[in-house]
Amino acid sequence: MLSIGEFAHAARMNVKTIRYYQEMEILIPAKVNQDNGYRYYDKKCFERAQSILILKELGFTIKEIRQILLECRDEEDLSLYIEEKINDIENMIQNLHKIKDQLQRQKNATLVGQEEIKEIAEYDFYLPCYVSKRIYGTYDQLGELFSSLYKQYGRFSTGKPFAFYHEFGYSEDKTDLEGGIELEFNAAKSIDSTEVFPLTKAVKLIHEGPYGTQGSSYFKLLTYCREHNYKVKLPVIEHFIKGPGMIFPGNPRHYKTECIILVEEE
Repeated sequence: MLSIGEFAHAARMNVKTIRYYQEMEILIPAKVNQDNGYRYYDKKCFERAQSILILKELGFTIKEIRQILLECRDEEDLSLYIEEKINDIENMIQNLHKIKDQLQRQKNATLVGQEEIKEIAEYDFYLPCYVSKRIYGTYDQLGELFSSLYKQYGRFSTGKPFAFYHEFGYSEDKTDLEGGIELEFNAAKSIDSTEVFPLTKAVKLIHEGPYGTQGSSYFKLLTYCREHNYKVKLPVIEHFIKGPGMIFPGNPRHYKTECIILVEEE
């Protein structure tokens, strides 16, 4: 039989690891000298050590290895554990792909938030696929609506959220408002509650500053509509293209909100 040092050299394991494996009851010495505590290992221990190394290379944890060595009697038993491990890895890969997609969406949204502030622009507003929640509540409840939507549909999201205000004027109490997030067009196949906002003529202005300071931008937009004989339609829409991040709150002075007013010619 080999001493622990000799066994470590032969088995390609360090002594500390061998002692740890004994504590975990997966590699027990063939003999322990009761007088001095020296451990000794035989051929059966060596074969078990090689099995442990192979299972580690296959990605099994120490806990899983302990269970395999305890329960498996032949290759057929081991194949069941290998199949289960393959399923775990496939699920892990799917989750990593989801995380990658979320990171890419966050990156894209950040790049959108870096867009330069523009003057008033006329364009056609259109949301081909989105989900929303509508309440009669206060403005500060929008954050809860967005959080709920992203929690349920975030994996399909294509960017930053929208707020739809279904009443004109500012309310210090409750008002008719709606929070929504745009989704990938194909998401409609998987989600029954998706909506389409039809193509509508609109004017917009990107406002830079903390939330609640958009008044000056709306004054410019509404003045522009009056000067161009546009009839203003509901809802008034805000697209939050740059705000607090997932980790860092950012500087509110640099928040960017796309203020959108739907119009039609009188």
